[in-house]
Amino acid sequence: MKRLRTRFQGDYPGQQLTTTTDKKGDIIAFGGSAVAGNYTSVEVINAFANYFKHGDEWDSQWRASKQQQQETIDILRAAGARPGSTGNLRTGAGLLDADTHGLIVFPVSSISGHSLSKRPTALN
Repeated sequence: MKRLRTRFQGDYPGQQLTTTTDKKGDIIAFGGSAVAGNYTSVEVINAFANYFKHGDEWDSQWRASKQQQQETIDILRAAGARPGSTGNLRTGAGLLDADTHGLIVFPVSSISGHSLSKRPTALN
């Protein structure tokens, strides 16, 4: 997104984009209707992506040690995700009307260890 903004500025010198600042949070919050609290679908997708990538680094009650973590946790909670739930990604997918039927889920321990000792599970 930032690259598109930079490209615009290069292609159209002297013209200003006034819709948002160049900060990621402002860009992903712009436009679109709210799907969870005051959060747009892009904000919700970004929060669930951060949860998928970093959720195992958080404590079990989702007490944030950094402001960015707290912002992500606030969006996740507004979207219906809960600490300790094994269905948080399904909750996010359902909120966004994504089809989870036939989605194959591998246990995280299998992926991180590069060993598929357990069979994948289909979500129904």
